[in-house]
Amino acid sequence: REFTASVEFNFGLFLYKHQNFGKSITWLQSSYETRGDARNPNQNRERQAKTAQLLALCSIALNEFDAAERHLCDSLSLSENPTTYYFKLKLELLRGKPLASSALMDVLQHPQVSFELCTTAFQLMMDSNHFVDVVAGCDTLLEQDRFNKNFENKNAILLWSFDALLASGRNERLTEEFGNLVDVCLSCECASTLKSFHLSRWIGSAMIAAASLSERGFHHLTVVLLQDILRLQAHPLLDSEEVLDNASSVNARFLLMSSCLLVAKESRECLEKSQIHPFECNRRIPLDTSTFDKHLMLSIAVAHAECAATKYPKSFPIRSMCCRVYLAMGDERKAIGEIAALSLCDGFDLQALCTAALDAQELGAKRAMLSSFLWILQNPDYTTSENHSALAVPTAQQLPKNFIGVVLKASVALLYEELFPDDIADESDKEKESEDTRKTLRDLPALKGDEAALEELIRILQQGIALIEDRKPKELFGEDKEIEASLEYLSDVCWNLARVVSSNFRKCSTLLELCHKFGSFRKGSVSTLHSQKFARVMYASTILDHADSEDVREEHILKCISAINEARVLITSIDRARRHGATLLNGSEASSDPALLHLALLDVRSRALQRDSEALHRCVVAAIEMPNATASLLETIAFECLNARGSDVRISKEEMDFKERAIDSSILALRRALEMRLKALGEPDANVSDKDKSSEKSDPLARLIRELIRVSIARRAELGLNFVQTAEQLIEGKFGSYTYPAMELYWLAATAWNHAQLLSKGGKEKEACRWAASALNICKRGPSSPALRSITASAQEFMAWNSGQNLNS
Repeated sequence: REFTASVEFNFGLFLYKHQNFGKSITWLQSSYETRGDARNPNQNRERQAKTAQLLALCSIALNEFDAAERHLCDSLSLSENPTTYYFKLKLELLRGKPLASSALMDVLQHPQVSFELCTTAFQLMMDSNHFVDVVAGCDTLLEQDRFNKNFENKNAILLWSFDALLASGRNERLTEEFGNLVDVCLSCECASTLKSFHLSRWIGSAMIAAASLSERGFHHLTVVLLQDILRLQAHPLLDSEEVLDNASSVNARFLLMSSCLLVAKESRECLEKSQIHPFECNRRIPLDTSTFDKHLMLSIAVAHAECAATKYPKSFPIRSMCCRVYLAMGDERKAIGEIAALSLCDGFDLQALCTAALDAQELGAKRAMLSSFLWILQNPDYTTSENHSALAVPTAQQLPKNFIGVVLKASVALLYEELFPDDIADESDKEKESEDTRKTLRDLPALKGDEAALEELIRILQQGIALIEDRKPKELFGEDKEIEASLEYLSDVCWNLARVVSSNFRKCSTLLELCHKFGSFRKGSVSTLHSQKFARVMYASTILDHADSEDVREEHILKCISAINEARVLITSIDRARRHGATLLNGSEASSDPALLHLALLDVRSRALQRDSEALHRCVVAAIEMPNATASLLETIAFECLNARGSDVRISKEEMDFKERAIDSSILALRRALEMRLKALGEPDANVSDKDKSSEKSDPLARLIRELIRVSIARRAELGLNFVQTAEQLIEGKFGSYTYPAMELYWLAATAWNHAQLLSKGGKEKEACRWAASALNICKRGPSSPALRSITASAQEFMAWNSGQNLNS
């Protein structure tokens, strides 16, 4: 019978191994019945118990749990094998009944249970999330001498307990047990005994536990656990690399300092530097949370910061964390020093540096925050350091895609606030600027920050342009609306700064150039085009206003001319956009923008500086032909032509030719201005500005005629006489009602009489008589005065004498 039962059992085992559980049960049941009743004294009870076990396993595989339970009970009645208790534990877990903890204890307390079966049972319980039962089971095993006195088994049991404590959330006991283990390790005097602790697995579990505790907000326990890990690393009998490799060591110190800062922030106590006492890095931290105050945590953080900076001087996460620690203790100088040391570090961890910047902002350490921002802007193509990537830092925020743009604006705002703590008026609406843009650069508030801050801000703005050119606005700022707002803000900052530093050519021109570049990345709306236009106009004005400065060279004049042309193109675009619903389509050239008048003047000034007579003449002609040109503009253009200076050393033939052509151009402009002013006498609203109408006391018409006569006489006497005769007609009222100023009339009569005498002395009697006749006519029309009567008498005498000479001849 035993032989037959054995053959049947082997058939059943074969089928079980091939997962044919149904047929396996048939053969196993037959084997079980062949051996007969358990009361048979000749029955092999051990083999019968194994058959019942295998029957239970087949039933479990077929989810026939009641049958499996019956077979296990049969097996236990035959032989109390610890393996059968293990299968019973597995069955209880599969059925989900609350008897698993009791079944585990049956396995662990069996006198014949092996340690391997115990660990298998622990793994089964851990996989089923029965963590508390595993902790209780570990405690049960440690009470048994056969496990407690075996060092290898005891160490393994402690590791199971540690993992279960971590999984079950019993954090304080977990931390305490690890600290106790470290104390035992540190007390070892034999390296071979120390190495039997399986330290690599202990440290791995402890690091996972530290990260888990930190993520769940148990920062004080994280500090205690990491402190014990680093204490173990410092054991004199151990190579530190055996405990923690370089990356893990960096991670441990980084997370420890971070957790210290988080605990310190939770405390509301006032912090004084005198309360930060030295802390020894190999000291154990008690678990009593009542001892965890801000001062202790910062003392621990400072101790590890100094140690880590010395041990890992090129670790970016460590140096950035040291910066945070020094900020927390109020030492901004040391914090900035750590940021400066980042240039020596390997890799770049933007997330770590951003957290340092956030700390600086929260603590009001603006210079440290700015140093962090500058690093971010100078290293936009960052990669997260591999040494830091394994840890989840709870204070580090997820960085949005447009984070670099946010940092750029924050850096600009930080320095702008430092330069102008009370702020200056918002000048973003540049359409309200006056026609003469140069006047907006005067009477503005002075900088309240230092020059270094201004230089730094300019560098940041230049870096911003480089970033936009490299990454495109959408990548930096996000959605279209945010792009427009960001670029407008940066452009306005450049504009306002340029207005304030107008006396400094280099800074002002640089800022205006930046203003234009920021604007060029914006969409072509009317307001945007206006902003760019004014930036270009102001840029050209700044160069010309500093023309006498040594900083202005030939290339600046060329840039000025280029800016003028760009401004004209922008005006054309504005005119088209207004007519075509903000869509830049082909259309007629813009001609009504008052800025064109100012550009015409700037063009003349730049050509005069360039000493280009042909270009100067073309600019004057173009200004004269402008539909909205005013007499005052043409007069100013004429004066610019006349005031163009040459070399102070010697005047070459080319310079003389330029001056002659410049005078011709000025006469051309003055003549057109005179025509406009004479026409305005009959049409008071035509081609004359409000400014001209309100300036009656300045007598612009009489002053214009005086200038025309003065310039023309030097070039050609006949031309000058024509303007004198025009003045006569004006006095006679042929151009409308006009009262010629008495002083101007006296100057006119005196000039005509003096020139008549000059011509007479030169033998040009005929021309002299015409001038004398004009002088006499002017005197007769003017008011009675001794001066005019004297000129009248002299002119009449000259005319009579000249008439007599003609009769004699």
